[in-house]
Amino acid sequence: MNDKAYLGLMENLRGRGMQPMDLSIGFGWIPMVDGLMESLDELAPGRWKPTQIKEKFRGLRFYYDLDTEGLSDEEGNGLHDRVRSLVSEVEKRSYLVCESCGADGKGRATRHGHYVTLCDEHAPEGSKLLRSDD
Repeated sequence: MNDKAYLGLMENLRGRGMQPMDLSIGFGWIPMVDGLMESLDELAPGRWKPTQIKEKFRGLRFYYDLDTEGLSDEEGNGLHDRVRSLVSEVEKRSYLVCESCGADGKGRATRHGHYVTLCDEHAPEGSKLLRSDD
């Protein structure tokens, strides 16, 4: 991943009303976010917008607003469930993907107490692998 991919994602997000300060992820997760946004566009065209995308406790967090106006309660609830399922799937996958490069990642705790998901190459010196149940 490079700056061009990051800038492309940022431009896409700005076009959806999201501010630059609301994007805080590493290059390695950009393909997952791009893929998620494409899937959401197919599932709910014009009905969703991202509000914040960040790393938190070593996982991707993708926050969004969903407009169900004009849909019945059943249709709106069903759409919400399908959107939430897509987002949840990508957020869970992020725990296995290096946020820096996109390679297979592992949960780690840094010397400074931050929890991150990184491959061996990008793991900071002194970080410790987390147990699989952490």
